[in-house]
Amino acid sequence: FQKVECAHTLQEGYALATAFQPDVILLDNNLPDGYGLEHIAEFKLTGQSTRIVMISAMDIRQEAIAAGADEFIGKPVDVQALRDFARNNRV
Repeated sequence: FQKVECAHTLQEGYALATAFQPDVILLDNNLPDGYGLEHIAEFKLTGQSTRIVMISAMDIRQEAIAAGADEFIGKPVDVQALRDFARNNRV
Protein backbone atom coordinates (compact mmCIF):
# COMPACT_ATOMS: atom_id res chain seq x y z
CA PHE A 1 0.00 0.00 0.00
CA GLN A 2 1.36 3.40 -0.90
CA LYS A 3 -0.99 5.57 1.12
CA VAL A 4 -3.30 4.70 4.00
CA GLU A 5 -6.18 6.73 5.38
CA CYS A 6 -8.21 5.85 8.47
CA ALA A 7 -11.80 6.64 9.42
CA HIS A 8 -13.74 5.72 12.55
CA THR A 9 -17.28 5.92 11.21
CA LEU A 10 -19.13 5.04 8.03
CA GLN A 11 -19.72 8.73 7.34
CA GLU A 12 -16.01 9.60 7.71
CA GLY A 13 -15.04 6.55 5.67
CA TYR A 14 -17.38 7.38 2.82
CA ALA A 15 -16.12 10.97 2.67
CA LEU A 16 -12.50 9.79 2.61
CA ALA A 17 -13.21 7.08 0.03
CA THR A 18 -14.98 9.55 -2.24
CA ALA A 19 -12.08 12.00 -2.10
CA PHE A 20 -9.25 9.46 -2.01
CA GLN A 21 -10.67 6.73 -4.33
CA PRO A 22 -8.63 3.95 -2.73
CA ASP A 23 -7.68 0.67 -4.35
CA VAL A 24 -8.82 -1.23 -1.25
CA ILE A 25 -11.19 -0.43 1.59
CA LEU A 26 -10.96 -2.43 4.80
CA LEU A 27 -14.54 -2.11 6.01
CA ASP A 28 -15.41 -3.15 9.54
CA ASN A 29 -18.97 -4.27 10.11
CA ASN A 30 -19.69 -2.88 13.56
CA LEU A 31 -19.14 0.89 13.45
CA PRO A 32 -20.51 3.65 15.67
CA ASP A 33 -22.95 4.89 13.03
CA GLY A 34 -24.07 1.60 11.48
CA TYR A 35 -23.12 -1.71 9.94
CA GLY A 36 -20.55 -1.80 7.16
CA LEU A 37 -22.31 -4.80 5.63
CA GLU A 38 -25.27 -2.59 4.77
CA HIS A 39 -23.04 -0.05 2.97
CA ILE A 40 -20.76 -2.20 0.82
CA ALA A 41 -22.52 -1.16 -2.41
CA GLU A 42 -22.10 2.54 -1.56
CA PHE A 43 -18.38 2.11 -0.92
CA LYS A 44 -17.97 0.17 -4.17
CA LEU A 45 -19.26 3.23 -6.03
CA THR A 46 -16.43 5.43 -4.73
CA GLY A 47 -14.01 4.07 -7.35
CA GLN A 48 -14.34 1.84 -10.39
CA SER A 49 -11.61 -0.53 -9.26
CA THR A 50 -12.08 -0.20 -5.50
CA ARG A 51 -12.07 -3.55 -3.75
CA ILE A 52 -13.80 -4.09 -0.44
CA VAL A 53 -12.41 -6.34 2.28
CA MET A 54 -15.09 -6.84 4.93
CA ILE A 55 -13.75 -7.36 8.45
CA SER A 56 -15.81 -8.69 11.32
CA ALA A 57 -15.64 -10.81 14.44
CA MET A 58 -18.99 -12.28 13.37
CA ASP A 59 -19.10 -15.00 10.73
CA ILE A 60 -20.81 -13.00 7.99
CA ARG A 61 -18.62 -14.13 5.09
CA GLN A 62 -21.53 -15.27 2.90
CA GLU A 63 -23.55 -12.12 3.54
CA ALA A 64 -20.54 -9.88 2.86
CA ILE A 65 -19.68 -11.60 -0.42
CA ALA A 66 -23.35 -11.58 -1.48
CA ALA A 67 -23.48 -7.83 -0.72
CA GLY A 68 -20.49 -7.20 -3.00
CA ALA A 69 -17.40 -7.53 -0.82
CA ASP A 70 -14.37 -8.88 -2.64
CA GLU A 71 -13.02 -10.66 0.43
CA PHE A 72 -13.90 -11.35 4.05
CA ILE A 73 -11.36 -11.55 6.87
CA GLY A 74 -12.41 -12.45 10.39
CA LYS A 75 -11.19 -10.85 13.57
CA PRO A 76 -8.67 -10.93 14.96
CA VAL A 77 -7.35 -9.93 11.56
CA ASP A 78 -5.01 -12.46 9.99
CA VAL A 79 -2.29 -10.17 8.64
CA GLN A 80 -1.02 -12.89 6.31
CA ALA A 81 -4.51 -13.24 4.77
CA LEU A 82 -4.51 -9.48 4.17
CA ARG A 83 -1.06 -9.67 2.57
CA ASP A 84 -2.22 -12.57 0.39
CA PHE A 85 -5.25 -10.57 -0.75
CA ALA A 86 -3.04 -7.59 -1.62
CA ARG A 87 -0.54 -9.78 -3.48
CA ASN A 88 -3.21 -11.73 -5.38
CA ASN A 89 -5.00 -8.53 -6.37
CA ARG A 90 -1.85 -6.57 -7.19
CA VAL A 91 -2.61 -3.87 -4.68
